[in-house]
Amino acid sequence: MRFTVTLCVFLMLSACSTPALKVQADPGAFYHKQATSLASLSCWNARGAMGVHLCDGASYSMHFNWKYQKEGYQLALSGPLGFGYAQIDANAHQVSIKVNNQDKVYADSAEHLMQAQMGWSVPVSGLVYWLKGIAENPMQANLEYSPYGTLASLKEQGWQINYSQEQRFAKYIMPARLHAKQGCLAMVVSIKQFEPCGLEKNITA
Repeated sequence: MRFTVTLCVFLMLSACSTPALKVQADPGAFYHKQATSLASLSCWNARGAMGVHLCDGASYSMHFNWKYQKEGYQLALSGPLGFGYAQIDANAHQVSIKVNNQDKVYADSAEHLMQAQMGWSVPVSGLVYWLKGIAENPMQANLEYSPYGTLASLKEQGWQINYSQEQRFAKYIMPARLHAKQGCLAMVVSIKQFEPCGLEKNITA
């Protein structure tokens, strides 16, 4: 209960109103059309808030600023004194993390680096897709659609992801908030801003 209350207060900073959405005659077809366009974006920037509740009872709330390009990404996490600051940089060859004033450390995945340097991790590789409201591997994921042609829920990589709100970014209908859970690990992500770049002309939603 403490985690829920704290997280709700923190994520209110990124709250937004749900737009008036059109009920789709074929929600699955609408989703897949938009998902194809979103998956093809080679450049985007996103920011918002994230809350994580660990299996040992600890919880962390933070803001994120994510700059993504086809060649790699930079993910900055910042929060209260209990968390501090971390920056993850990734390219085709390596991933690095810098936590507060510590030296930069390298490894083969963001998840391994976060676990080693921070004592916990989130599924960064999955969140690249989930925060856009799409699956990383659609053929292997379990999808449920809302009447508006967005994802209502997604099950992938052992994670159960539920979407509770939608909002418009550019010409996309995207999630405003997602709730993810894997066993005793829980996560809430609130997306405040999403800016596609480079392939805007391919937006068809």
